[in-house]
Amino acid sequence: MNEHQQTTEKQKAHVENKTIEEHYSIRFVIGADKYKYRTLIEEMKNNVLKKNFPKTIAEASHVLSKWNKQSRCNYNGNRNE
Repeated sequence: MNEHQQTTEKQKAHVENKTIEEHYSIRFVIGADKYKYRTLIEEMKNNVLKKNFPKTIAEASHVLSKWNKQSRCNYNGNRNE
């Protein structure tokens, strides 16, 4: 294996690791408390299309920990006015 192939393999591994981390960060947020984070999750689902989503579990955890809006819906989806 020449030097170029080794670099390419390292780059491939790096991209694969980043992709896996991003996948888990998305699952982490989507799996969060739907009652507490409903609005945030909806906003983030829309932001995925804009490529504006936490890329690591640490970033996702930070976003959730700083979220202070409460969903206005109860567990069965009825609005609490």
